[in-house]
Amino acid sequence: MFELTTLDTSEPPHPASGPEAISHTKNTIEKSITTHFSQPFSRPIIFSGFSSLAEKLSEQYDITYVDKDQKSSLKTQKVVQGDVLEFIYFNASPCLVISSTTSANWHYAFQLDKLTKAVERNKYKLVLIEFYDADAIKVSRSIKADLTPDCTEWQLDGVTEKNAAYGHSVADIKGCSVNENNEIKTKLGVYNKQNLLAYFKRQLPMYDVEVHSTLIPFDPSFTIAIKEKKVHY
Repeated sequence: MFELTTLDTSEPPHPASGPEAISHTKNTIEKSITTHFSQPFSRPIIFSGFSSLAEKLSEQYDITYVDKDQKSSLKTQKVVQGDVLEFIYFNASPCLVISSTTSANWHYAFQLDKLTKAVERNKYKLVLIEFYDADAIKVSRSIKADLTPDCTEWQLDGVTEKNAAYGHSVADIKGCSVNENNEIKTKLGVYNKQNLLAYFKRQLPMYDVEVHSTLIPFDPSFTIAIKEKKVHY
């Protein structure tokens, strides 16, 4: 069993860019982990998202990295090719981190249901997930993200609401290929912060659920922290 401690949610200002910005992202995740577990080091973590961050964390934690595209050269304890939502249902771990654009590929409400069922089934202690903020994207109408290898800057082309109870919508975005100068279109799962928070609280009453700031500086996203409640005797 792991002894849970209180999370200190205070954070320093986000650095704008460069190595300091990357370090801030790493420190934010590491801080969340270390403040939850009394003995965090060498604890197993299921991780999906930033491969460079997974490698950094693997210096202290047993990282199982899950991705639809297998990265055989990744320096973590284990690399699994496949859908992280399928993997976490059949594999338990004290901690789950889903960062970067992973949740952007969730275009259907049932995928959130798969997530909550996996958390409940395997009794995860701490879950950290990044989501794109629907309201922020509607305001800025632009986003920087490595959604494809040759395009990182995108413009909003429209938003379709999928499920108001989940706060779930799908954004149509378009960008320009750097190499071939061709227009690229793709879809992005985006979420209303308060509706998504309410959904997780309904589905996971045995957990404390909080909204934290983005793990990436100036990114139009937010982090949902799902923490096992302390048991008081």
